[in-house]
Amino acid sequence: MPSTYAVAFWNLENLFDEEHAPRTDKLQRAIGRDLAGWTPELRDRKVAQLAAIIQQLNDGRGPDLLGVCEVENRAVLDLLVLALTPLGRDYAVEHHDTADQRGIDVAFLYDRALFTAEQQFSHFVMRRTATRDLLQVNFRIHRGRLLVVVGNHWPSRSGGEEASAAYRAMAGETLAYFHQRILEVEGKAAPVLALDDFNDEPHNPSLVDFALSTRTKAKVTNARTPCS
Repeated sequence: MPSTYAVAFWNLENLFDEEHAPRTDKLQRAIGRDLAGWTPELRDRKVAQLAAIIQQLNDGRGPDLLGVCEVENRAVLDLLVLALTPLGRDYAVEHHDTADQRGIDVAFLYDRALFTAEQQFSHFVMRRTATRDLLQVNFRIHRGRLLVVVGNHWPSRSGGEEASAAYRAMAGETLAYFHQRILEVEGKAAPVLALDDFNDEPHNPSLVDFALSTRTKAKVTNARTPCS
C-alpha cells in the first residue's frame, strides 16, 4: 500500500442532469430557465470532456482521491465514474444531497483499493436560507490510519466581493468549528484535509480570521502525525 496519495479538487461548473430528467426536480425549481436545452447529449459530452482531463492527472493514472463541486446529483457522478473506466480504477462516490438553493453539491471520488470510507457528515452553514454544506468524510488509508477530508464550496462573490464576504466568513467559521470538533473527537494528531473552492484568496478574512488558516508553507509541509 502506498504512503503518499494523489489528491485533487475540481469545480465541475454546473454538472447538471438533463432538462426534465426525473432527478432534476430540485434544480428545476431553483434555476428553471438555466436548464433550457440541456440535453442528454450535451450532458454526456461535458462528462466526456471532464473525464479526458481527469485521466491526465497523476501522470496519466488519475487521482487517488478527487473532490468535486457543482454537481447536481449522484446520477451525474456515476456517469463521470463510468467515463473514467479506462483508468482501471475502482472509483466509488461519497455524495450528500444538500439543500443548496442552486441544487449543486460537493462530492468525492476515491479509489476503493486505497481508501475505505467509514463515516460521512454534512455540516450546515448557518444563515437564514439554505447554503452550501461542508461535506466531511472519514477515510481509512495506509496501515489503517485515519484521514478526515472536508470538501468546501463557499458562497460566490455574486453581488460583489464586499457585499458577499459575510457569507464566506460564515463558511470559514463553520470549517474552523468542525475542524476543532474533529480534533476533539479523533485526537489532536488526526490529519484533516480541507479541499476547496473557497471563492476567496488565501489572504482574505474568511480564511485567515474565520477559518484560522495559515499562509506559512513550512507549518504545513513540516506537520507531523504519528504513524499507527
